[in-house]
Amino acid sequence: MSLRIKRRLLRMISRLRNLRISTKLTLIYAAILCSILLFTSCMTVAGLYFVLYHQAGIEMEISTRQTLSCLERGNTFDSEAFRDDVLMPGVILRVIDDSGRVLYDNAAHFPPLREVQRHVEANPPLWAHPGLQVVNLRNLRLYYEKVPIIYNGKNCEMHFLKTITAENNFLSMLERSLIVTNLIGLLVALLAGYFISRRILRPIRTLTQAAREIEITDLDRRIEVSPARDELSELADTFNHMLD
Repeated sequence: MSLRIKRRLLRMISRLRNLRISTKLTLIYAAILCSILLFTSCMTVAGLYFVLYHQAGIEMEISTRQTLSCLERGNTFDSEAFRDDVLMPGVILRVIDDSGRVLYDNAAHFPPLREVQRHVEANPPLWAHPGLQVVNLRNLRLYYEKVPIIYNGKNCEMHFLKTITAENNFLSMLERSLIVTNLIGLLVALLAGYFISRRILRPIRTLTQAAREIEITDLDRRIEVSPARDELSELADTFNHMLD
């Protein structure tokens, strides 16, 4: 750290120490409220991230398990039993044999597998479901899993995909909303802290003004002691005893 930066920090600390008590109370109140808002916002976003993406991962696992179970019972991909709620809603399945021929595809309009595999994220986010890959393809965010199987005596691959774009867009919008909310909360905290601190310190200002008037005009006058036995009434009582 350079000497110039140290001097600037010392000047800033000195200015903070010399602030009025009302300003210090305002900043402390705003800092506490903003810390609470920031903590609750982070916990909300983190919880929603986990719930939404974890639920999507569970649906992928259920679809994989039910597909394998259906095949073990001797059903084929073109059988009626396979079409009967084997895949969870929103889960896409493509089956490809070792020659690259597509044996099954319930979403032919979806991007090609080569393009999907080319956009797999090398370092998935922390919120990603373990065991699933995350694909970031243009405006699409996907969960992706490849499962090798033996089908009709051939080596095949099942490719499961599930879009998590809606979840991602919702959480992005929520993050922006929380940022705006926190900024508004900061402004409200500063205004509320300012008015609250002025109201709290008003008796001290009144006491100071009365002491100045006694010093200048009438030494026999005494400061009115509040019936509330708090620190301010004790200060006024002590000051009156000094004048006696």
